[in-house]
Amino acid sequence: MRNKGGKMTLDKMLCFFSIVLVFGGCIAETSAGPPKTEFDAIDFDFGRIPPDAVVTHIYKLTNSGGDSIVIEKVRPYCGCTKAPLTKTVIYPGETAPIELRFNSRGYRGRAKKSAAVTVKIGENTEKYRLTFVTQTDTGNIPFSTGEVGVYPYAVEFTDSIKTAKITITNRTAAKRVVRVDDYQSDRLKLSWNKKTLGPKKEAVLEVTRLVPADGIVASITIESPGRYNTRITIPVSERKATSRSSSRSGVHRSPDRPMYENPWQQQRK
Repeated sequence: MRNKGGKMTLDKMLCFFSIVLVFGGCIAETSAGPPKTEFDAIDFDFGRIPPDAVVTHIYKLTNSGGDSIVIEKVRPYCGCTKAPLTKTVIYPGETAPIELRFNSRGYRGRAKKSAAVTVKIGENTEKYRLTFVTQTDTGNIPFSTGEVGVYPYAVEFTDSIKTAKITITNRTAAKRVVRVDDYQSDRLKLSWNKKTLGPKKEAVLEVTRLVPADGIVASITIESPGRYNTRITIPVSERKATSRSSSRSGVHRSPDRPMYENPWQQQRK
């Protein structure tokens, strides 16, 4: 590639740099790769939920490819389910939330719901189905699966109420592991003082809202493995003016039951 004087000719230099540019472009295009979507999960189990409440779960869609993708629409198959979409364009390496909110009003027992997600990937359009299951309770208070008791069964916030406490009770004669399986960390902060409960013991889960009370929608799913896998979801919402609730804490009470800090403790007395 050099002439007799040891210098590279102009034609050969241009040819050499052209090859470098073409080869480099091929590498860049190959490393970018085609658009690709990945869900963290496509189904969710709320477990038991109270009646006349709204619970929510956020599915996460990640773009692990080299080009942007677009969420065109999310269509629930039932009027009981809403899908507020906050992000539609997902750039490479980004993750977008897809939230499904279920209103249990009018429901009792087990229900399975779903929503169709339409995503534009390059020139193609792909559809995914997100599902969830619930077991709407009959409204008995306190909330219990027989092995684990949870009180209150709903949390309500106002502008003046920023923190609430949930008491979780082990109603069995053996140790129980209890964990928070799901919640919306952009809206709530949780402080959990125990993860293993001794027989007939209880723990307190402190819930602090991170957003204004106006219009807040969130939920906390608690799980405890055992003879039966216990799952309970506690809805978190704004207190309405007509709600019959305690004025001193962010808990909802039954109109026909006095407010106890822990009803399970009252029952043991």
